[in-house]
Amino acid sequence: MEITDINLDAPEIEVELGKKELAQKRTSRGFSLIGIGAVSLLLGCITTMVLPHSNIAYNVILYGLTSAGASVVFYGLYCVLE
Repeated sequence: MEITDINLDAPEIEVELGKKELAQKRTSRGFSLIGIGAVSLLLGCITTMVLPHSNIAYNVILYGLTSAGASVVFYGLYCVLE
């Protein structure tokens, strides 16, 4: 009987493909989050320009929506750059 070369690297190749697929999913999710956060920041900016300063909703939108949008953008950047 002749011993032939067996490809023992097959599981390692599957693991590498799995890591690449996971990285692609994380990157696409990160870009989606960056887009959502940017839209949130834009809506917060436009809304605070339109609303009068005496309304309590002004402070909620100015600080709440802007902070949430910035947080989502930074988390999206984390997903992309990881």
